Amino acid sequence: MTDSILLRFLGWYFAYVPLTILQIGENFILWAWRFFSIGFLTMRIFAPWHKDISSYGLGFDFERWSKIFLWNLISRFIGALLRVSVILIGISTELLIIALTIAGFVLWFVLPLIILALIFSGLANLKIA
Repeated sequence: MTDSILLRFLGWYFAYVPLTILQIGENFILWAWRFFSIGFLTMRIFAPWHKDISSYGLGFDFERWSKIFLWNLISRFIGALLRVSVILIGISTELLIIALTIAGFVLWFVLPLIILALIFSGLANLKIA
């Protein structure tokens, strides 16, 4: 019974909630990483799009071989282009989440000071008739 309500409030305000804000930010970061499959796509950046590759067939015909080689190269280029696009969108989302987490963390500590400043500013400008 030695804990006062003020000490409990200060512990909640300055310890529990800031850690919770950071944990929520971390959860969103992990979610975005998995949602956009950034690690998975990075490892397979030059894989063909939807495994769309053509077989070279038996024998060697230079014209057929060059067409198939070109198509396989285009398929890999399309796959890389789309994967890089998704990775860039995912990294942008990650950076946005990090910025919002930092802003929320800082705002949690600054907002009471702003509220107090506004209250004192209002009281200072109060004109009693």
